[in-house]
Amino acid sequence: MDILKVDSTLVLYDYPLDYSIAENGSYYKDPETAPEQPTYQYCAVTIDKKLPNGVEYEVLEELFIPDEDKDTITKTAKANTKFISEEIINTLVDEALRITNNLNNKTSKSTNLAKSSASKWRPAGTIKVWDNVVGDFVPVEGVKVRARRWFTTHTGIASASGRYSCNGRFRRDANYSIDWERYEFALQDGWLNGATYNGPKKRGDWNLNLNSGKQEYYATIFSAAHFYYYGSRMGLKSPPTNATFKTKMKIAARLERDESSHIHQRRFILSAPIYIKTYGRESQAVFGTTIHELAHAAHWNFDRDAYNNLGAGGYVLQKDGDKRTLET
Repeated sequence: MDILKVDSTLVLYDYPLDYSIAENGSYYKDPETAPEQPTYQYCAVTIDKKLPNGVEYEVLEELFIPDEDKDTITKTAKANTKFISEEIINTLVDEALRITNNLNNKTSKSTNLAKSSASKWRPAGTIKVWDNVVGDFVPVEGVKVRARRWFTTHTGIASASGRYSCNGRFRRDANYSIDWERYEFALQDGWLNGATYNGPKKRGDWNLNLNSGKQEYYATIFSAAHFYYYGSRMGLKSPPTNATFKTKMKIAARLERDESSHIHQRRFILSAPIYIKTYGRESQAVFGTTIHELAHAAHWNFDRDAYNNLGAGGYVLQKDGDKRTLET
């Protein structure tokens, strides 16, 4: 999994892309995979795409995907050169959906025809989370929103105002979702599962205000991690970064109220080095604790041997002195 995450061009999903989402959730676990193994990852790639070395893969299907974002040329621009008209492409796509039972059967044929010839639209919106200290919704800067229709995904990253606009357009409805991660870090829901938010299937803007439950929790932890990695650290050392022969920082967002921690050795058992256990606490406590544990990761990155010795003494051998030194 870590090898795949090094390639930022791969848009990975933990469920097959030709499946419909019957019920929204925060992650999916393939029932055929063992509990201690990560679930299969699915992705649509160009035919000439080279996957990272060491990744086993299976080609499930070869696809022809018309470019929905680019206006099709309908007039001959050069003598003896022919172009497929936009109307023909739309008709072929509709027929492919019909024969695979994926055309919306709840609407009339004329309605589906109108949708196929409808103007293109760009997925966009605003993502915010409730801050109970400020007493208002605040932007979730840096969150990457995905809009997917079948095997085509367009993405957009929220600005400082929480506003995002995806890098492509569709003609029909698209499935919105959020994967609570960026290139340098990723939140986990449970032991191995990535934390996600599966939004609606719709045409038009998706605006989201998170004000309760674990998705609010994820958004606050994400905001803190994004600030530490991509904001102004004022010269402080960075936590471990994602690169070849390195691993993306995993942050387990535990739905508990207990002692949070950073123990780098957890990664050797496929677990997250950082556990955040501030579920249900005020947003400033969740944000601050995440910063605190990332600072531990930065300290480990600065002097690994000393940190590992203190961590083993404080958390494995339960030596209060080592634990106090580590926490200061």
